[in-house]
Amino acid sequence: MASPASISCPHCAASFNIKSQAAFGKKVKCPKCETPFVIEKPALKSSSPRKQHSRRSRKDDEFGFEDESDEPLFLEEDETDWEDDLSDGPAVRPAKQPRQKPKPTRKKSKSQQSFLGALRKYGFSPFVVFPLAILLCLYGFFFVTGNTLSTTIVMFIVVFFAMGCTAIGGIGLLILAAEESFGEFLLCFFVPLYSLFYAITRFERTKGPFAAIFSGVVVYLVVGLSLIIGKETQSGPFAKDGPGGRAQNNVAQVDPDADVDLEDLKEFHIQIHTPLPLEWAEPGNTSANVFQERPSASIGRMFEVTSSPDPDQPEAPASRMKFRVFLPPKGQGEKFPCVIVPPAGSTLLTGMEIDDTVNTQNPEHEPYVKAGFAVITFSIDGDLGAGDQTSNAEFIKAHEAFRRSKAGMLNYAQALSLAKSTIPEIDTSNIFLAGHSSAATLSLLFAEHSYQHFWDPDTIKGCLAYAPSVDPQKFFANHLGEIKPLIPDVEEFIRLSSPKEHAQTIQCPVFLFHARGDQVTSFVASRQFAEQLKAQGVDVKFVASNGSDHYQTMVDEGVPQGIKWIQDQLKAQSSQPEEDGSPGLDPQLAAMKQEAQSRMEKTSQLKRNIDSGRSASAHLEKMRASMEKMRVARDGETRRYRFQISGFTPEFEQKLKKQASFFLNSLESSFDVAILGTKGDNVIINLHEMTITFDYAGELPQDLRGKIANQKSTKVMLLSDAPLKNIPINNESAEDEQNIDLMTFRIERISSIRFPGNTFDPIVAQRLAERSLRGIKEYIHDSLVINYDDKWAAIKYKANDGKFGLGMKLNGSLHSAGIHVDEEWIKLTEEDLALVQNTGHSPTESMPSSPGNTPPAATAKQKYIIHYGVYGGDNVTDSARRLLKGFVWVDQETVHFNPDKKEITFENRSAVDQGALDRALKRNKFYQVMITREAVPESPAEKTSDKAGAGTE
Repeated sequence: MASPASISCPHCAASFNIKSQAAFGKKVKCPKCETPFVIEKPALKSSSPRKQHSRRSRKDDEFGFEDESDEPLFLEEDETDWEDDLSDGPAVRPAKQPRQKPKPTRKKSKSQQSFLGALRKYGFSPFVVFPLAILLCLYGFFFVTGNTLSTTIVMFIVVFFAMGCTAIGGIGLLILAAEESFGEFLLCFFVPLYSLFYAITRFERTKGPFAAIFSGVVVYLVVGLSLIIGKETQSGPFAKDGPGGRAQNNVAQVDPDADVDLEDLKEFHIQIHTPLPLEWAEPGNTSANVFQERPSASIGRMFEVTSSPDPDQPEAPASRMKFRVFLPPKGQGEKFPCVIVPPAGSTLLTGMEIDDTVNTQNPEHEPYVKAGFAVITFSIDGDLGAGDQTSNAEFIKAHEAFRRSKAGMLNYAQALSLAKSTIPEIDTSNIFLAGHSSAATLSLLFAEHSYQHFWDPDTIKGCLAYAPSVDPQKFFANHLGEIKPLIPDVEEFIRLSSPKEHAQTIQCPVFLFHARGDQVTSFVASRQFAEQLKAQGVDVKFVASNGSDHYQTMVDEGVPQGIKWIQDQLKAQSSQPEEDGSPGLDPQLAAMKQEAQSRMEKTSQLKRNIDSGRSASAHLEKMRASMEKMRVARDGETRRYRFQISGFTPEFEQKLKKQASFFLNSLESSFDVAILGTKGDNVIINLHEMTITFDYAGELPQDLRGKIANQKSTKVMLLSDAPLKNIPINNESAEDEQNIDLMTFRIERISSIRFPGNTFDPIVAQRLAERSLRGIKEYIHDSLVINYDDKWAAIKYKANDGKFGLGMKLNGSLHSAGIHVDEEWIKLTEEDLALVQNTGHSPTESMPSSPGNTPPAATAKQKYIIHYGVYGGDNVTDSARRLLKGFVWVDQETVHFNPDKKEITFENRSAVDQGALDRALKRNKFYQVMITREAVPESPAEKTSDKAGAGTE
């Protein structure tokens, strides 16, 4: 009997035995690679090649092996078991079978398995593909139908399924790489995208894991694309529940002015205003659109909020605003009359943001707060930003936003709605509008248009306008040639935003204040406007001042008179029932009321005197002395003490190098609480002098040094053996000088972006930094020292006021000058310390000034040196010539211009109007300005004149 024959798969070279000759010539599938192939009959062994060839030819003619008389190569008894010898491969019946039926059935079976075979060929498993396809179909169905909940649920299921696929595929790929070599495993695990290269180059081995990863990636792409489309079309997970969805409360209404040319309009329409969904401050509620109380220099309470419109809705005008509310201190009443004050200083063609400076009192707000009024200020759409240079595109964009807000009137309407419905401490029956310069123009314009809205006619009790531009057409007449190329219909916009054009619609009482010497806005136009209102029967009070400036006269004279006018309006309202015929008060009761009112006014005046730093009455001084005696009797006399510090532990020194302010504050607090207790106060650590100063009531504790050394939180500070100093506590001026500390910074890099030609200028940088630092009240003027070689900067400051947040402020000022630093405690050399020691000066010394920071100069003759960093115009010589022309306080013969030093100098004839000078500099495009003053020596002629005058007097 013939032995079984061995055959090989031509595709994968796998070997196996076959027993039956009936299998030769038949097509079967390899049990290993599942690839079909035809079993070839092996050649017979023969000594004669010819005989072998003839036998092979005969057998080829009898391909079906139907001739059973030939000598068999395989066992006949096994010819029915050949399928089993192919490792359970697909059955192929022998050719001698009379019927191979049915052929159509076999073809149908192949068509059913062709798709699955294709999937398996590329490594995809039907158990993964089919469930994934079903889930994606469900996701697509719910996405299109807008079922938000179902879409979201199915989306998460699909994503989790895809995460499982990618995780299993990735693990499988790593296993195959590890089986090949440990190096391949490391490359696949650590080198990005190498696993993809590995899978592609060894596709036959890795097609299963690769297909799983591929399936997951496809799902991620499909879901991500659907989310992008859904957000844009408001469908799928972003579909709104119900008509309009979660539309914000401030959806813009249809603007009747939107499709109308300005020349066809008679006035702006502000009735489209819808109040913002803002909420008043509540303890613990820090949500968006909720007012928060903030610290400030005001004697009252300050609250702020920035409205956040719905990002899914088109942004409406006046929907993204910042509000700041000042309320008098608690205990002065439950309801306060309100004054709404927009920010001043705009171009009348663009808006403005609120000034971020809150560490100084605003002279346009604080007097009202001290007089017992609530104050609301707000941002106006179309702010040009804080940059000194503005491109034409930025200007046009800002003007378009300002125009959509109806020249800021929609912003004003939001502030009025806030006063009426949101702030509980405002007396809604007494709301006044006020403003200076551009803010005064806007206040008048809003008062003229307020009749359009649903407010009661008497909602606005009065409008106060200090130095307004009531006739913008005349104000812009000489600049239209520059503006019209950017805003072609600017003349029509100016007409619509002119108070003079709409004077006939104003209904509330008006207070107008203007200085005769105002060089920015027209005094004559304001006087004529007042006469026009009087002719219409409007209650108008026009106050003319003899001042010669635009700003300071308003602060010194205008606002106090405006407050008195408001108080008179309130008194007139309270006495109105008597005028209408109601029974009057009993004469005795009226006299008592008048006396009480007089006492209240005296008390208020006294309080204002105390708040502004003037001396109090002798009676209050006696009360203070009496209270101090009672406290001393209880706790003992308060004295001030000072230890000399020899150093810190190495660990604490490392902390100081990273965040000196933070860790010094922490050490001061620990010393105050753990060492001094309730009787201690005013703990100050001075790194410059290496001292710690504190106040203590009564006798100091025994063994204070040992207590400091043993306390865990204070033993990081090492005290020297120098004796404890006892300092007089009443010498505040000397103490302020002694508590000047030094803060050091490490320079990380220098930025030249802010400088002309992108070239860093150390002199200009010093000036810019100094100007910015002067806005920080703790900063000691002219104390900034910058060492570019050793990369450090040092700044002196008043340590009495604490250090919390000071480092960030100083850092920001240096950053604004292109000097990027990190706060670090640097031990300076003796030479560096000597250099730093000689910097800075007291406030009484002559010092440089910066625009907007310095009060008007004294009438004494001085030389003013204007240093500018950037010029933004076309001809610097012409701008410098125009800069000071026409100012009565400038001695025109002393004006000099040095373009090489970027310096303009002049001598004053009288008090300099700092506000007018600042505006002139901006108008002539001089930016990054610092102004210094020098005393001018008297000429011999002046001395002689003085002597002669003294003799005659």
